[in-house]
Amino acid sequence: MKIIAIQFHPNRVPELKMKQVVEFFRSLAYKSKKIDDIRVVYGLSRRKKYVDIYYKTKNLKDAWSEIKEKMLNQKEQGSSLRRGLIIVCEGTYSWDDYLLLYHFDKKQKLDSFAKKKKIRPLKWETKGSASEM
Repeated sequence: MKIIAIQFHPNRVPELKMKQVVEFFRSLAYKSKKIDDIRVVYGLSRRKKYVDIYYKTKNLKDAWSEIKEKMLNQKEQGSSLRRGLIIVCEGTYSWDDYLLLYHFDKKQKLDSFAKKKKIRPLKWETKGSASEM
């Protein structure tokens, strides 16, 4: 299973209550056949609150399509939500090559599933090959 991580910054969207937004995220997860599990973590950074929502899924592309359709393009709260969200997902090598799917700052370069990030996989040493031996 892979993870899509959504971070919501309520200070950027004062008209939305954090509790209301979290219930919206939970509702999406419970109704979805593409999201298998949800975890909600509340945090505080530089005296600003945020909430991280982690969705577990077997298919990142399908789950992302559903999130875009039901969350970002949602008529009532979609435009407000977009002003306070950062959305990333695991890549082929877990979080080493994560994809930035959405960011409230339009200057950020977004990734897509079609274009893979290039990273160098870790090189493993075989036992006894370390230089200090």
